[in-house]
Amino acid sequence: MQETPLSDPVQHLLSEAPLSLADWYGEPLACARAAEELSRIRELRRRTHQVGLRLVLAELLARYWSDGDADMIYRSLAATVRDEFERALLEFSYGQLLMARRCKRAWSHLLPGFSLAAHRLAPADYFRVLARHQLLAQLPLSDTPAEPAGLRTLLSEARIIQSLGGAESWAPASNGRQDTLG
Repeated sequence: MQETPLSDPVQHLLSEAPLSLADWYGEPLACARAAEELSRIRELRRRTHQVGLRLVLAELLARYWSDGDADMIYRSLAATVRDEFERALLEFSYGQLLMARRCKRAWSHLLPGFSLAAHRLAPADYFRVLARHQLLAQLPLSDTPAEPAGLRTLLSEARIIQSLGGAESWAPASNGRQDTLG
């Protein structure tokens, strides 16, 4: 099954398009473009006094890609979500941002998001997200953010790792040595 991520998650959130818990909101934006979007979102908020879920999620994405520091927006939004759908969307979105940079913390958002979303997803979407997560689980993650990668790249890397025997067999075995040779 070929995943088709949202080509422009920020624009999608700012549009009237339906929000889906099965979509991938973690596609990287160039830093300059993210900064432009962040300015535009802040101006829109100032002009219209809007603070809805779509606008704040768009701000979360733009802030993350402009300077990597979106924890405060995430925490603020987490304190104000109104229902399970919003919580699931927030957890998925933030987890996807972290996964795009191969951060270990991604799973602490993706797993609760999936638990909240599971009963809300249509069967095809449920299995799409489940398959995506099973593949992404193959990726080696780190405490230090890596260069951003889009969903297609992440899934491609995960498939390669899986074909080599999975994450466990891919990781070099530790022999207790603390040098550069492992």
